[in-house]
Amino acid sequence: MPVSYTHDDSPSSSTVSTAHTHLRKRSSMSASHPSNAPSPFLPQTGQYNEKTGEIHLPTSPPLHAWQEKHESALGLYYDDSKKGRLPPYSWPSGRTKRITKPWLSVAVLAGATLLLVVILYWINPTSSYNTAILSRIPFKAAKCEPYSAFGSLSVDTAHAENNKWVPFDSSCTTPQYLADLRSEHPTSDFSWLRNRTALIIGDSVSREHVENFCQLMGRETEVIRKHHKYSPSPSPVRGPAKAGHPIDKPARLGARGFRVVRDASLPRMCYIPEYDFMLVSVFHFGLDQEDYWRGSRMPQYAAPGMFEHRLSDVIQPLIANLRADGRASAPDYVEVTSGTWDLARWAEQDMDEQKDTETGLTQDRVTWFRFRVGQMLERVRTAFPQAKAKTWRTMHYPLDQVAEHEYFMDKITSRPTNASIDNQTPPSFAHNRIYQLDQAVRSLIQPTVTESGSVPGPHADFRMNEWGTIMKGHDAHQKDRLHGDPLPGGYVWSDVMLYELHHGVVTADAQPLRSVPRP
Repeated sequence: MPVSYTHDDSPSSSTVSTAHTHLRKRSSMSASHPSNAPSPFLPQTGQYNEKTGEIHLPTSPPLHAWQEKHESALGLYYDDSKKGRLPPYSWPSGRTKRITKPWLSVAVLAGATLLLVVILYWINPTSSYNTAILSRIPFKAAKCEPYSAFGSLSVDTAHAENNKWVPFDSSCTTPQYLADLRSEHPTSDFSWLRNRTALIIGDSVSREHVENFCQLMGRETEVIRKHHKYSPSPSPVRGPAKAGHPIDKPARLGARGFRVVRDASLPRMCYIPEYDFMLVSVFHFGLDQEDYWRGSRMPQYAAPGMFEHRLSDVIQPLIANLRADGRASAPDYVEVTSGTWDLARWAEQDMDEQKDTETGLTQDRVTWFRFRVGQMLERVRTAFPQAKAKTWRTMHYPLDQVAEHEYFMDKITSRPTNASIDNQTPPSFAHNRIYQLDQAVRSLIQPTVTESGSVPGPHADFRMNEWGTIMKGHDAHQKDRLHGDPLPGGYVWSDVMLYELHHGVVTADAQPLRSVPRP
């Protein structure tokens, strides 16, 4: 503002305090602005008196007169004296802000907040925030995985259809695929099952699952022997066919029993013509890399013993023969497992060294097993990249260690229940060791939850078949190779297998097939 200088010597020009004189002093003119006063909105000129040192400034503009004010629910003040238009809102600081439609602003704010919550939920669905808050949002139901949900096993040896996993959440029930397949008039659309092939790679329990499925469907399995049309070509010579001992029929076995033991390690198939559905089981001897069982007393051993060799010499040629016979998509479902033969090998080694077989596995053994499982999953993924569903079947927890070992040895004569109570034979399948192996596998497949979210496992394209966990506390299989009922273990496994196959087919059809990055 320009200031004019005056040299007024009259004492009446101003009154100055000698104690505390302020160089910048407001004019004492009235703020009412009479008609002859200059306009407060035009630039005014101040006056400076050099003698007194005072500056006479123009009067301040008038303050807006406030009518009666009211406070809104949001803490804003408005003037209700103005009619015909929405009241002007201002923040308590006095800075005016007009919101033309306050209800619309509130709605937009609420919508933006809700959208942010949904975005956070989809970005990080496994976070604790989702568990504590978002899981209670009614419009977004949690993903239903019935065989991974908390529940209990219903067992009924008289009625097969009553053997099922029952989640506590009634909104997440297990589909009864096997019951519908067994009925005379199925109500489900099983188009996803037609012309499908399931490949089961595992141990004697896996082999029994295929046999039980066929039995429950009123069919019989077929052993793929040397002259079968699907039998793979003779594999490269990797060693003797048997473990260094004759294969003559032992005196304790009858003709049927000896044939069972001889065929134990051969592939077998189960075909359901009504749906053109085929299951194929292939045996393997664990993940050891030294072919440990070659020199053992196991009568069912047949080379090759190393998993990679069995995959290239037995499994892949077998699948190639199935594809050549019209099953172009084989395998649509792949289930793998290991652990029984690995635990049995470690138990034998511990007994030879007079060590306890019930103590936990050393960290070196667990680390080795985890590494070998990762190699196994990678080999299977590479061999069958187009498989729509890939699972790892969890191990069960045997109730009777001696009976379990004889089952593992493919012995024919069954033992009475709880035979291990009075037997001093060290257990080969201690529960704490099974749990250690189970945790090692889960760390490769399932996501790891951290404070900042979840990290996918290196083999996240595989899913956990929770059959072994579901069967904990129950007899998981027959008493031996010839005696026993497929209930409840065989029936429950069949339902889980069909559920995983359906999940894989539906998921693969819903989105383009893409390769999974290697770990």
